[in-house]
Amino acid sequence: MLDQRAAQLFQTILKYKFITMKQLESITGMSRRMIQYDLQKINDWLDDHQLAPIRNRRGYGLVVDEKVNTIKIDGMKTVLNQGYDLSEEERLCVIYLLIFIQNDYLPLQQFISTLRLSRNTMIELIKRAGSHSMYREVSINYDRRRGYFLSGSEWEIRNLARESVSKIYHLASGMELLAQLYNSNQHGKKFFEVFIDIHQKLTQIEDTHQIKYVEDNAKELAAYLVFLLFRINACTKSDFPRHIIHYYVQHLCIEKTQASEISKMFIRLLGVTSDQDEHVYFTTLFLGLQLKEDHLMRQSLPEEREKLDEIANQMIRRFEQLSSITLKNRDFFKKNLMMHLEPCYYRLIFDTPVYNPYLKSIKKEYLDLFFIVRYCLKHMEKLIHKTISDDEIGFLTLHFASILKDEGVSVGKKSALIVCPNGIGISNMLKQQLMDLFPDMDWAPVVSVKEFSQIDEAAIDLIFSTVPLKTSKSLFVVKPILSDMNKVKLLERVNAETKGLPIHFQIEKVIQAVKNFAEIRDEVGLYEAIGNVLISTVTGIYQGVSPMLNDLLFKDEIQFKDHVNDWKEAIQVAAQPLLDRDFIQPSYVNAMIETVENVGPYIVITPHVAIPHARPERGVNQLGMSLLHLAHPVEFVEGNQETSASIIIVLAAVDNKTHLKALRQLTELLGDDENIDEMIRASSVEEISQIIEKYSH
Repeated sequence: MLDQRAAQLFQTILKYKFITMKQLESITGMSRRMIQYDLQKINDWLDDHQLAPIRNRRGYGLVVDEKVNTIKIDGMKTVLNQGYDLSEEERLCVIYLLIFIQNDYLPLQQFISTLRLSRNTMIELIKRAGSHSMYREVSINYDRRRGYFLSGSEWEIRNLARESVSKIYHLASGMELLAQLYNSNQHGKKFFEVFIDIHQKLTQIEDTHQIKYVEDNAKELAAYLVFLLFRINACTKSDFPRHIIHYYVQHLCIEKTQASEISKMFIRLLGVTSDQDEHVYFTTLFLGLQLKEDHLMRQSLPEEREKLDEIANQMIRRFEQLSSITLKNRDFFKKNLMMHLEPCYYRLIFDTPVYNPYLKSIKKEYLDLFFIVRYCLKHMEKLIHKTISDDEIGFLTLHFASILKDEGVSVGKKSALIVCPNGIGISNMLKQQLMDLFPDMDWAPVVSVKEFSQIDEAAIDLIFSTVPLKTSKSLFVVKPILSDMNKVKLLERVNAETKGLPIHFQIEKVIQAVKNFAEIRDEVGLYEAIGNVLISTVTGIYQGVSPMLNDLLFKDEIQFKDHVNDWKEAIQVAAQPLLDRDFIQPSYVNAMIETVENVGPYIVITPHVAIPHARPERGVNQLGMSLLHLAHPVEFVEGNQETSASIIIVLAAVDNKTHLKALRQLTELLGDDENIDEMIRASSVEEISQIIEKYSH
């Protein structure tokens, strides 16, 4: 069933014969990512009802099939008309906001009528809200004169309100719910009237200072400011802790930033009477707001920019070390990373709450990349003495995925399209066969040749067609019904194209070997049987289920040695199991040594652990890992204890993606110092294997 937001978007699309994504963004106020996410929900819903999906056609925009336009869609109307059932977390947000803008007696009945709950249920829910808010040292109190009110630091009370607005804002009808809450507690201007006025003033700020904020972030801030201005105008004393104001002004010098000037102008436009405390508070809001392009570089002072520059360099170095991905345009990557990193840095410094509505989807689509990015942020966490939330890591993961895509590296699922001019029955049969062979791909609905000519190919990675086509994408011409050998050959081609895996089926050689020892009665049947075995084996290993850590680090790949003469010998010894199994060539060992000589001891990614590797084209035959345990650590820079390592893990990657799951699990393992200590103390292969097994899931 469609949720309310997706249903409302569907209704908007149905009003127009053609509408572009840009026009939809303007009409709905939604970000492109939100629209794409809801479009997928709509198309899934249409597919369930055996209706054609909405297509994005080049030169037209989004096009809805005529049958969809004319049919009566009762399910969608039901969704649009039904009320949204709030979760407990969302109900807590409603409670906080009602109390946040309380300027008169606030009785229990106000909560009951707003949330439509029984008296006893409401009392219990307010108790839970009070317990939950204590993590910010904010309590919910009651007295006969004021009713319910919030106690605690005004800074933390505002953080609680900002977090609540953010969570409600991203609901299907979030803005309508915010308007309902705001309008129920005062008799002046209505929510949307105030919201539009604030948003226009933000636009005026952008024009004056020649900057541009990310639209959705600016709208979310404007929604919060509607509630905040009401609280300020109700003469609620700011009462911020003096040590916070002193630290931000004297240590961080935020009053010298461009955001400080923006804050002064904005407060003046709002007509708010403010003191230094409010000016500082508004400055922190603007410092944590995401800007487009590279305008953000003017936000920080030189001292903070230097610190951020070092954080970005560390992140990029660590990312390249862990992922075995060498960035082609490092400067461009860094410039874009800084745009995201700087507001993130200030949000962390100021404890500004962040809510990422896409976090669940990000972890599902980019789980391996998510954990690698988290590990890359360790240096930043140490520098600012803060733990970075999953919400922030999720946004940075999306940034990494986007930039990597620009570099030609795909880290999410590949999107595949099937073009088949045959009837529905044959088309669906072909799709099922391909989905069974390649379950790791995102499969779009089957299209005809005519429909293909009108499709925007930008979002498609691979195309499977029963007829030749003119396209710049990777094209695989297939038969409508695939025989076992068709599947074998297709697996060879697709894996070679997408993963660079050297899979070659030499069934003839296997049959010849059998002939040397036995009489074959049915050579054709044996040929097909061997083909079936190879298909099931190879699909299980390569299909898209990326190998886990224990799939690569077998017991045979783990060695123990007392000592080596130098770091070069350490790499050579550590790589020997991979050489013995022909996973790598001798040239790869030389390449790993050359890399350290040219770049330095960057392979020591954490104290006591080194992960030497080189580019796949330098001599990798097959994906693999090996581990060397040294009783006496080796230094990668003589005399420098910080470059010493007792655990040497050789990585041989065949591409930029296949090894990421194993690396994600390895970073989880290495993220706990106790695990490293256990590995160093280990005296047997079995002990090391047990640690590896714990993180192979």
